[in-house]
Amino acid sequence: MDIIKIKRNTDNRNIRVILLSSVFVDRGAERIMLWLEKHLPKREYDIRIVCLRNLAPFAERLEGMGGPEVHILGMRHPFDVIALFRLFHFLRGFKPDILHIHSFRSAVVGRPIGRLAGVP
Repeated sequence: MDIIKIKRNTDNRNIRVILLSSVFVDRGAERIMLWLEKHLPKREYDIRIVCLRNLAPFAERLEGMGGPEVHILGMRHPFDVIALFRLFHFLRGFKPDILHIHSFRSAVVGRPIGRLAGVP
């Protein structure tokens, strides 16, 4: 297991975090992601929630209740090159300091794409 130390950037911007899951349904990992998004201080963290697959009924319900936006990448199968490309570009565009992965399936996809995008 890699231990990564995150230092505050010299430009004093917030620490950017992506919370990545393969699906977004009302289960434990997703509740933890929501807790992190809600309770980490906004003045210190800029958080985005990303879901690999379209299985995101919980995300739709959250948006209807005014909850956080969940970015859904539309992955149809593990080798969906278009969705992998979307994830790569999302990571390169947002430039997170931390990619926090919340499921095995998203780890299999997220870790190598994160490395390619230069994200710890």
